[in-house]
Amino acid sequence: MSLVTRYRLFWAALAAALLGLAFWKNSQSYPRKSRPWRFGKAVIDTGLVVLMVIYAPALLLAYVVIWLTSPFRNKIIQVTTAFASILAVTHLAGVVFEAVAVLGVFAVDLLTGQVLARMDKREQNKLAKAA
Repeated sequence: MSLVTRYRLFWAALAAALLGLAFWKNSQSYPRKSRPWRFGKAVIDTGLVVLMVIYAPALLLAYVVIWLTSPFRNKIIQVTTAFASILAVTHLAGVVFEAVAVLGVFAVDLLTGQVLARMDKREQNKLAKAA
């Protein structure tokens, strides 16, 4: 099985699991609605989540934080906790993105051979100065 097939199979299984979870949640929330209605709502919910993952991850992060802080009944505590958690996660994401950018620069240098060429040139310059 090729890597591309495994990659697509992984994402298809992830989307199917998300669809199943949404259908189960809709069955718990709307027991009186028909099965096609709950499945249609699950398809729409899953599609919206996938679109947000692809095009608006920051908005998805905000929705997740709002969902996680919804059990707090005191609005002041809820808003404070949501604000602090968004700041913390955004800071961590910024650090991760910066690390990925730096590693990407080094990866491009390694792929083009410029890093190794510079190291060899520096070694030759040291040998030339020593001689």
